[in-house]
Order: sequence, then structure tokens, then C-alpha cells
Amino acid sequence: MKYIISLLFFTSIIFAQWSSNPASPQSLGNGVQVQLATTSDGGVYVAWLSDGNNYHVFLQRLNSMGEPQWSDNGMVISNNANASWIAVYHLNLAVDSEDNAIITTMDQRAGGAWEVYAYKISSDGTMLWGNDGVSLTSSSLSNMSPRLTALPDNSVVVTWTHNDDTVLFQCISSDGTLLWDTGILIEDDDATLISPQPIVTSDGNVLIQWIRQTGPFWASNSQLYLQKYDYDGIAEWSNPVVAAGPVVFPMGNWLQQSIADNISGSFSAWTEMSGNVQNARAQHINDEGELSWTGGVDLSTNSSNFRMSPQLTITENTQELMAIWKESNGSQTQRGVSAQRLDSNGDRLWGPNGASVVDLNSNYDYLDLNIAGFGDDVIATYIEQSGNMNGNIYAVRLDVNGDNVWTGGTVAVTNSNTSKSDMMITNGPGCVFIAWTEGGSIYAHCLLEDGTLGVPIPPLLVPSEYPTIQAAIDSSSDGDVVLVAAGTYVENIYINQDISIISISGEDSTIIDGNQSGSVLTINGDSLEIVLSGFTISNGNGVNAGGVYISSNNHNIHLSDLVVDNNISDCDYYCSGNGGGISIYGNQGVSLLEKVVVSNNISRGEMGYVGFGGGIYIGDQLITSLKEVSIINNSQTSYGDDSGGGGLYVGYETDITMEDCIISNNSTYESSNDNGYGGGIYVFSSNNVIMNNVIIENNNSNSSGGGFAWSTNGWSNEAPFDSIKMTNVVFRGNYSGDNGGGIYINGGRAIAHLDSVSIISNSVGNEGAGLHVEGSFADNPEHRPMIIGNEILISNNIATFRYGGGINVNNSKFYLNATSIVDNSISLEDDPVIRGGAITVRGDYLFEIENSIVWGNSTPAIYHYNVTADSLNINYSNIQDGWEGEGNIDADPLFCNPDSGDFTLAENSPAVGAGENGTNIGAFGVGCGIQVEWDFSLSEPVIEVMGTDNVWNPGDTISVEMDFCNNTDVAHNWYPGVTIESDSSLTSLHIGHIWFYAMVADECHAISWVAIANTSIISDTVVTFSAYPEALNCQNQPEYCIDGDTLTFEVPIVVQVVSAEPEHFIPEVFTLHQNYPNPFNPVTSIQYELPENAFVNIRIYDLKGRLVNTLVSKGQTAGYKAIKWGGVDDKGKAVSAGIYLYEIQAGNFRDSKKMVLLK
Repeated sequence: MKYIISLLFFTSIIFAQWSSNPASPQSLGNGVQVQLATTSDGGVYVAWLSDGNNYHVFLQRLNSMGEPQWSDNGMVISNNANASWIAVYHLNLAVDSEDNAIITTMDQRAGGAWEVYAYKISSDGTMLWGNDGVSLTSSSLSNMSPRLTALPDNSVVVTWTHNDDTVLFQCISSDGTLLWDTGILIEDDDATLISPQPIVTSDGNVLIQWIRQTGPFWASNSQLYLQKYDYDGIAEWSNPVVAAGPVVFPMGNWLQQSIADNISGSFSAWTEMSGNVQNARAQHINDEGELSWTGGVDLSTNSSNFRMSPQLTITENTQELMAIWKESNGSQTQRGVSAQRLDSNGDRLWGPNGASVVDLNSNYDYLDLNIAGFGDDVIATYIEQSGNMNGNIYAVRLDVNGDNVWTGGTVAVTNSNTSKSDMMITNGPGCVFIAWTEGGSIYAHCLLEDGTLGVPIPPLLVPSEYPTIQAAIDSSSDGDVVLVAAGTYVENIYINQDISIISISGEDSTIIDGNQSGSVLTINGDSLEIVLSGFTISNGNGVNAGGVYISSNNHNIHLSDLVVDNNISDCDYYCSGNGGGISIYGNQGVSLLEKVVVSNNISRGEMGYVGFGGGIYIGDQLITSLKEVSIINNSQTSYGDDSGGGGLYVGYETDITMEDCIISNNSTYESSNDNGYGGGIYVFSSNNVIMNNVIIENNNSNSSGGGFAWSTNGWSNEAPFDSIKMTNVVFRGNYSGDNGGGIYINGGRAIAHLDSVSIISNSVGNEGAGLHVEGSFADNPEHRPMIIGNEILISNNIATFRYGGGINVNNSKFYLNATSIVDNSISLEDDPVIRGGAITVRGDYLFEIENSIVWGNSTPAIYHYNVTADSLNINYSNIQDGWEGEGNIDADPLFCNPDSGDFTLAENSPAVGAGENGTNIGAFGVGCGIQVEWDFSLSEPVIEVMGTDNVWNPGDTISVEMDFCNNTDVAHNWYPGVTIESDSSLTSLHIGHIWFYAMVADECHAISWVAIANTSIISDTVVTFSAYPEALNCQNQPEYCIDGDTLTFEVPIVVQVVSAEPEHFIPEVFTLHQNYPNPFNPVTSIQYELPENAFVNIRIYDLKGRLVNTLVSKGQTAGYKAIKWGGVDDKGKAVSAGIYLYEIQAGNFRDSKKMVLLK
């Protein structure tokens, strides 16, 4: 019997597929108010209400072919009768990351009041939250307009209007548990709150938008409010944001829009009355809850027309807003559809009145406008309805300029010319799913991105449909998508066609293992378009590449969210090994590497052959962009000249752009010790090198260019200039066995623009520890590198041999402005021919320095050889031991804290205003506060341990008290602080915020703090304490900053047991302390205090508001607490240096602070 039913079921669905005929849509059953949500396998859920007086809830799942997966008329989700037409407006549908459908609706099963319910249905039709769903309300008060959104952890937030005038919302866990008690209520005694809508922001929080109304209902003063909430329902912003109003929304027009961008912000759009017409407007809200566009933006400036009900989407690449709206003339006798695109400034890109989708005309009305984004294009759909209420559905696709993409412009989705309503759309894979009500039944079509109807290209699923990734590729056609589930796939993959290969669960759980049997992944063929995203690629061993080998002319390849780790490019005999992690070959190809980690890879050249690119090899005549790429701990070795690129090699006439990248701990070794270049990066005669926000540190070359090397072996007279542009780039701790510890540039016509570049603590075995520049062709003066630098710091670099501790220049042109060259040296001080601790210049080519400081370098600081007087010009600079030139001085620059690398000028520095035209001299600004020496002391601490025995056990809490004394005869009438640290025996939980006021001469203050034991200690064990004063109000009142000598003392610990919960172990108020140390590398500690038990969340964010790591997310007891952060994200990956925010939420307490990670 079961077999017969299954056979009948299969027979009933096999012929029901997406149709290419507008007259033959997919028929789903009787009903109204359709809803759509796409699944990850290219299918779609469709929900609707049965037509009539009952409005039961139905659901159907269609696979990628359009075949129903359940009975022909769908499955009944709820058969609870809804005795009012109002239920038609209160059905919603979403899909979570596991392809479960979540439905919210409302009915009167509990009595007369409308109550809100939620259901979760698996892909096989199982009711995961039970047949009756989850009840969200039971108040016997009216509940209206439920809306929902699914969060990244598969919990669901539902919002609704409660009791007709307040907003209520609730979070449901993935197992159906209500997480926020009875819900979170937003109420206002002076207003009516209605129509809440939730969306998920890109950082995983929930943004809720609602309408606040005052005045009579027919002409209410309305405001559009928004508030962001975290997973615990805690408001992220101190107050809700008012995106619009007070204005008058047209009566009954509650269709205000809200959509998230990918930088934790959102767009809102609405219709408001403007005189006698209606106006469509928009606003952007950033992640901090600030309005980006003052007063909002009119989507069209045609103020004589009605502009109504804007619908929104966002461009994929630029994150710009695109909108469509219904438009009519002032008398409303003509109607049409218009569209607009706004850039990040709110400027209208498609003209003041937008682009016309449908010109104004008197023949039709236009209903149920919908919009879907496709890359940077947009597809808009609408019902064109004639005066007799009949009509059809049409669609149009506009490109980035607002022009039609499809031949003929508009395409017909239907041609039945009957009455239609309730149209909804949603994006599918390469298509738009469209559903609507027609004649009391639900219909659907699949509109492909080329404007035709039919079956979209379904993704190929691994391993559910294909056992291996290669098997799926072999069965694919050009343009197909392969979706790969979590797991380890031991295979070597070959691709020779256009394809997208994407993991479902990401790189941490989806691994491709090459089994040391060749390159893990090979892409071969011309003009290929490839997307590879979300994998760990490891254990490859190939000749041309260990991990990913790309050989393709005119390609367009996007690699994202990858970890390429532990691969080898090697060969056995007389060959080159290029690109241990990734190799890219082929002329005129375009590649984008985004959020990629390339680590622990090796490239080797054997038996006299060269090798390049331990991490990444980029060949000749390519265009490559690296965004948020980390190249770490890779190595390159070879046995031939002109090899290199321990981290990255960039080939001849290639353009490369690097943004927000880290190149760290890579090495190159060339056996002849002659021409191995670039421990971090080696660029060979590339056209353009552009770097923004890049850190290049701790790389090693046994020859030239520890951090970065640019070299060429010759150009003709017609050769173009090559451009190197570096902005906010740090070279730190790199080593070269020969020349150029930080940067090495040799030969060619390279023009290097360096802006805000720091070259710090690099070293060489020969010359030019910080920067070495050399022109190789004395017979052609035009073939010389040229360096143009502004706001450059060159400090603490060490050359082992004779020339250029900071800079070594040979036959090249140099222009430096606002540069600080400080504390560089040559280590062989007893060598009689040592020259240029700061700068060595050789060759008669122009070398100019202005508004700069040369100080604290080994002497002689500046050395020049074979340079005429006209070629070496130093003016308006502070040169230690003096230098002839206009406006030069010789005086201690009075840096704020040079020992700590702070070369900011003190306010009384002679370099302030001493530059040309009264500018300051040096790379940094002015202002470090008054530094006051302070002699202090502390008494031995009195210690109590909270425990049950006479042993200091790991985890025991102790209290420490001691006296802090000012031993000077000078009163300090400010708020100094003291930090107390100990050895590894304990972790202090209260450091840095022990304050004193008006410390007069010879005065002492008692201080106390709390710590946690890290080790077992018995009585009389000696613990070492260190203490030093500091001022934590330097940012606001720098004149109060202080300095003092660190005091270290040893104290024998006497374990004294006290009660299990002494009062002094419980803080009085919630507190979040500044992290310590700050700035830090590699680990910092965050202390906080809980006066009561609370559920605590501590999260780290970057400055764009993106969640980096969650340190704490659990219930904790009252007390003094601490947590450490080691500068890694939630996947354990090291994050880049910079400013980060850390935030605590404990109960109703919320606070955040900034910290600085150094590398």
C-alpha cells in the first residue's frame, strides 16, 4: 500500500516543472496571500492561506526543477479557523541555514483575541516545533502584523503590534524555546506604536523598525523608529534612531521598507505626504545608529507627481541602494513605474527623477511592485492592470546605468489577462521566483536572469548527489554551481570550464586534501570564469603549485574565504617550483583573492633552477587584487639566480592591488646568496603596485629585500614608468642578508610614492637596513628609480656593514617631506669606513629632504659620495650636528616617548612651526602632555585568600591591600593611578583604575584589589609584585599625564583563610575596565566587575562594526572577572593590527571601550 501511494505521488509530480510558457505557470492550490523563501539547493518554499472564511495555512516545497515535494495542494500547517478577513495580511515565511521553513501567523484558537504562533517545518515535511507550533502570545489582547527573520544561529526573531498600540517581539531558539521571557515590549504613553519589521544585519544582530504615531488616525504625525538588538535582546544603541518624521504617512500605507547592507548598517524607505502629493524617500543608518543622509533623500525630485510605496534592494559590489516605486501625475489620471539608484552620499545616479520602468499612461494601473538585485543589476516585477481589473505580470531588468538589459525591455511573465493580486518574488540561483493569486488559486513561475521562463540551473550537491567534488565538476556544464557540504575530501581537482564551487559550511569544516599527489586544485583553460569559496586547501605537492594552480589566459577568477595551508611546490630534478600555496599563470587574466589565508607553504627550485613565491606566485601580464589576505610563514628556496618571494611573487608587467593585508614571517633562500629577492614580497618589473593598509613584518631574505623587493634586469628607452604606491604600510622587523632590510628597489624606471609609511626595526647584513634604492644603468639617466615620500617614519633600523642604517641610495632620485629618520645605526662602529647611520647617498642624482628630522642615528648620520652640491638639498629640517641649507636647525626635537616608538613632538619642541611656511617638522603631529617624574613607594601587601584550607589553590580569589605613597615634596593635584602586576602566580582582576585625588607631599593612600590564583601556593611562598603609576585620563587631559619608575618587590605570601563569600569580594556596581596592556601584542586582559549574577556577553568588533570574536557568552556569578584576548577571531585566525572595540552586556548593563592591537 505504501509503495502504491509513493508511486502515485511520484507520478503526480514528475510532470509538474517550471514552464517556459507564460500561459502555463505552476499551479499550487487554492488560496491567497502567497509568501516565498528560497532554499540553498535552488528550490523554493511557497506558503499561502486557503481562500474563504477559514484561511488555513498551507506550505509547499518545490525543488530546483519546480517539482512539488509534497502533495499536489501542499501540506496543511495550521487548520485553526481564522474567522476574519484580517488574517489575510498576517502570514510570513523565512528559511534558516538548514533549509527549514519557519512560518508565523495568527489565529483565534485560544478564544476571541488574535494570538501569534510560529511553526518550523523541515525539508521532508516534519513539524519540528510540533503540530500546534509555538505560541508567542497568550495575553487575551489583540496581536497584529507578525513579521519574522531568521538569525545566523537559526534562532528566529518575531515582531508584532500588541494591543493595537505597542510593539512586542520575541526570539525563538532553533529548538522552539522562547528565549526572551514573555517578549520585549516597546511602549510609549504618548503615542501609538505599530507595524514593526525585523531584519538581520550583516554582523548578526537584529534591527527592528516600527512606526510611532500621534494625532488623529486619518492624518497622524508619524515617525519611523529603528533600534538594533543583540542575541540577548539588549539594545545596541542608547536610544532608538528616528529615520523619518514627524511626517504624515498616507492613510493605510504601513508598507515602510527596511533592508540591511553588508557593513552592519541598513536602508529605510517610506512614503510621506508632501503638500497634496505623496513622496518616496530613503535614509541610510550606519552600524552606530547614525543617519548618513541629513533629512533623508527624495528618490525623485519631480514634486508635482505622486511617488508611492518604494521597494528596495542593494547592489552586490558597491552596496548602493536601488529602489522602484509607483508614480502618477498630480491628478492621478496617468500612472507608471520609476526606479532610482543612490550612491553612498545619497546622490541620485539615475537622474533627478530616476529611470522610467513604465512611462506614465492612462491605460493601466500598476500593482504589487517587487524588486530583486542581481549583482549590480535589478529586476523589477509588477502587475499591469486594466480598467476592467484584468491584467498580467511583467518584468524588466536594469543595469548599473538604469538602462534595459533584455531585448525589447519588458518581458511578459503571464499572458492570461485575468485579475491577479498578492504577487511576491524572491531571488533564486540565476532566477527570480514569482508567485501570485489568480482566480482564487496560487500560481508560480521561474523567471531566469536572461528574461526567459523555465528551469534554472540547479546546483550540483556534494556529497548527497555526487560523492566527490570532481564527480560533480565532471557532470557540470558551463555556469553551473557546485555546493559542497562539510567534510574532508581527499582528491585532486581539475577544472576546465566556467563554474562556481562553494562550500555550504565554510573553510573551517570543508577541507580538500591533496594527499601529496599533485596540486590540490588545477584550473586550466582560457577565458574561464571561476568562483571558489569557503575551503581549506592542504597537503598538496605539485610542480607548478602545491595548493591552487591556475593556468588560464583572459580569465576572471574569484577566490574567497579560503585557507591554503601546508602545501609544497617542488620537483625532483632540473625544474622550478613556483607558488607553494597558489600559482596564477596566463596573460591578461583578472584575479581577486578576498579573505584568504595562505600559510605554511613551500616552493623549491632544484638543481640550478629558480623558484618563486613560497605562498603565492602571480605570473606575467596579469591583473590581481588581494583584499584581506594574510600570507604567513611561507618559504621559498632555490638554487639559481633571480629567485625570491618568500610570501608573494609578482611577475613582469602585472598590476597588483593589496588592501588590508598581512605579510608576515615568510622567508626566501637562494643558495648562491646573490640574487634571491623579497622575504615577504618580490615584484619583478610590474606595471603598478598599489598597497593600502598593509603590514609587512618579520620576513627574511638571505639576499636582498627582507620585507619588499622590486627589481628588473633592464628596460629599453621606450619602456613605461612603473608605479609603486604605498599608503599606510608598515615594514617592521624584516631582515635581509645583503641589502634592503625593509624595502629594496633596484633598477628600472620605478616611481615609488610612499605616504604614511613606517619602516621600523629592520636589519641587513650589508647596506640600507630600512630602505635601499639602486639605479642599475649608469649609461641612461632616465632609467633611475624615483622615491617620493611623505610622512615617513624610518627608525631603529640596523645595517651590519658600512652604509645606510636608515636609507641607502645609489644612482637614484629621492624626495622626502615630513619624514622622521630616527635612531638608525650601523653596527660595525669600529670600522673606519662606516658611513651614514641615517642616510647614505652615492651617485650624482637629485636627493631632496624638507620638513624632516634626522636625529639619534649613529654618526656620521648623513654620508654622500660622488654627489655635487646642487644634487643634495636638505632644507627646513632638524639635522643632528647640523647641515647647511635653508631653514635647517640642530636641536633636540623633544619627542614624546621615543623609547616606546612615539615620535610625536612635544608642544615645546623646536621643530614645531619650524618647517617651510610655518609647518611642523617631522612625520607626526604635536602634543604629548606634560611628563612629570614621580617618586612613589608601596608597602608590603596584606593578603587574604578565599578558600577552605591553608593552600592557595588554582582559582582561589584573594584580596590585596597596601599603601601607595607620594615621597616627593611636590603636591600632585590631579588624578593619578597605579597599576599593580604580579608574576604568573596570579591574575590581577582590578588593575589600572586605582585612583587618587590631590596627592600632597609625603601622603599615602590605601589601595586594594582582587586577584585569582593561577597555581597552588602554600604559606611563605614568595610572589613578585611590580607597580608603576600611570594616568588614564591622558586622552581628555594630557597635561595631567605622569611618569614614574617601576617598583618591583618580592613578598612572602601568608595564606589566611577567610569566609567563603566575604563582602569585599563582591563589587558594588557593574564595571568594565580598560584593557591592559593597551596597546598590546600579543595578549591583553579585560577586567570587569559583576555586583550580581548575570548573563554576560563580551564581544570584540572591528571599526566597521563587524563581529570579530565572542569571548564570553554565559551566565556568571557576581564577583571580579577577567578574560584574555590574543588578537584572534572566532575561528582562531590572527586579526590584523588596528583599533578594536570590546563590549560587555551583563543584565541591563552595557559598556564598550577601544583597544589597540600592535603587530
